[in-house]
This record gives sequence, C-alpha cells and structure tokens, in this order.
Amino acid sequence: MTTYRDWSVTASANTGAASAGLFKENMAYSEVNNAAREFQAVLARDRKDKNGSIVASGSTSSYVLSLSSDIGSYIDGDYVRFKANVKNAGATTLRFASLSDRPVVKTDLSALEDGDIRAGGIYEAFYNSASANFQLLNPTGALAPRTIAQGGTSATSATQARAQLHVPSLAGSQTISGVNTFSGTLNLKGGVRVGNASLSAFVSTVLPFASNAETLAGTASDKAVTPVNLLYRMNPAGTIYRNATQGPITVEAQIEFNATDFNALLRGAFDVSTNFRYTATAACRVLAIAHVYFTDLDSGDEATLTLKRSGTAVGIATLRNDSGTNGLSRSLTVSRIISLTAGQYLEAFLTADTDGVTISAGVAYNSLQILELN
Repeated sequence: MTTYRDWSVTASANTGAASAGLFKENMAYSEVNNAAREFQAVLARDRKDKNGSIVASGSTSSYVLSLSSDIGSYIDGDYVRFKANVKNAGATTLRFASLSDRPVVKTDLSALEDGDIRAGGIYEAFYNSASANFQLLNPTGALAPRTIAQGGTSATSATQARAQLHVPSLAGSQTISGVNTFSGTLNLKGGVRVGNASLSAFVSTVLPFASNAETLAGTASDKAVTPVNLLYRMNPAGTIYRNATQGPITVEAQIEFNATDFNALLRGAFDVSTNFRYTATAACRVLAIAHVYFTDLDSGDEATLTLKRSGTAVGIATLRNDSGTNGLSRSLTVSRIISLTAGQYLEAFLTADTDGVTISAGVAYNSLQILELN
C-alpha cells in the first residue's frame, strides 16, 4: 500500500508504477485511471490519519493507533491527530499498530504528567527521530491543588509558583501565601477567602472603614480611599453651571458658569469666579458636554451654542425659530471628545439675534460637564 512517504519531492524522480499512484513518462492510457485512483486513495488515507477520526486503543500508559496508511517504520516528521480512549496516567507511550512503542513527551521533552491526555480529547503528535519519541503538541495539562510559599526557601519557590499559576483557570482548593506576582489573566472559580474570612465579609469590613478614611487619616474627603472616589479616580469627572439667569444675550457672550455641581478628582481645574472655564493641567483627552436652556427666542431668530478650545470653536449647535411664535423656550447641546495640552481651556458661548434670549438658572438648565478619559 503506497503512502506519500514513498514519493519524491523531485518531480522527475516519481517514475514508479501506476499502482503506486505515480504517472510515469509515456505511460499506457489504460494505466491512467489506476494511477489516479491510487493517488486519491493515498491522499484520503493521509487525511484520515490527520483529521482526528482515529480512536486510540490500549491502556492508560500505552496508546495504540491503527492508521489507514501502511507505515513500515517511523521517520522524522511523522504526524498524527487522534482521539484518546482513556486518560493517561503519568509517563506514556504511543505506537503505530505494527511498530514498537515510543515514549510520548511534551515539546520541552519532559515526560507527560497524569491528565495530560484526557478521554475524548483530540491530540496531535509529532515524531522526532533524533530523540526517538513522539512530542505531544497540545497536552491538556493539570494543576493539582498546592500550597505556594513566599520566596525561594521552600520546596516551591515564588518563581516556580508564578510558572505554575500561568494558566487560564484555577480550579479546586488553592492556597497562596506570601507575595506572588501573576501574569496574564487569572480566573478564580468558587469562593475566595482572605485569611479566615470570605472575600465578601472582608470587603464589608473594608468599605465602611474606607468611608471614614478622611477622618481617620486627617485628609480631605475627596482624597479618601472610598468606592466612589476610586470610581472617579479611574475616570475623573466634574460639572459647573450658572446658578442665576444671564441675559438678554443679543451678541456672542460667554456663559458665566459660577457654581460647581461636583468635581471628582479632576486633574484639570474649574474656574467659576473669573474666567468661567475648565483648564487642563496636564495633557489629556476629555468628553466635554455643554448644555444651555434659554427663553424668549422670537420668530425668525436664531441661537447658537459654541464650545471653544482656547478660543477656537470645536463644536457648534444652532437653532432657528420658524414657528411664527415669539418668546419660545428651547435648549441646545454640544458634545465632543477633545484632546487638550496642559494650559488649554474649554468655554461655552451663546449667540442670539437682536431680540435676545435669556439663559435659565440652575444645573438642570445650563452646564459644562467634563469627563477625563485618560
């Protein structure tokens, strides 16, 4: 029975018989279909040996594969994909049905561990003639429950611990003591305990303590380690507004935001007394939302809200009263993601026609909101 291993990578050297799936020079036309059929059969046998449909037989430490191809000896690069019939138990061998056993190792040439092969799993093995073994390319792997101690003075060093835990998931009972660094994504299944307390019980004692941190530490409330402040530390935000009416506005006028609704650890600074603006104290990207509600927009008049970065417009919204009715109340909003350098500032301006409009008072009617994105 021919295999692809019987063929040469040099085209002119493939001059054998049609029964070997070869098409020799000036072959008889009556042999063409025999050669083609054997060629197809070689490809089909090879595909079956590598598509994972072969189910291994044998025991937990010795797997046997009955291949479709007729393999008379192992050669470097032999590759198979098979379905395991049972879980392995430690060191393992593999053989093609007519040949002798060969050790199965991992790609680092270490012996398999218990559970590296699982029943029903599809596995790939590659024969290495230099070491006369099969290298298992995709061992399942198993992490037995273990205690990991700090430093290198115990049987399991911190370096070894980090290597052992560099896996997608930890199942079962795990105890981690000392200071360890984990890389990648660590998924913990089941309950998590801190000392002798569950994580939820631990958190329930920490959060009330954190809410009183400024009293205990003698610090400002916005610097306390509280859940709210931690949230805003990730994305600092703030809002300023005007607490009195402003107008009538008949030409472009800066909206004079003179009050702060909230300021959660912004790196930039609000000015609500002189310049009525937000100024970046470091380079950052912000989401800026300017909003204004005004009254007395007469028929045929327009009102325009402009968001400016250091005097240059970066967002504009315009509204025209075409209703035929005077004295309408309307609102405008401009929102933009804006990059700022240190010292650049954001302001909001309202422009109206000659009859003028009046900005309503209160944070519900006018505001400049800033969310720092980085």
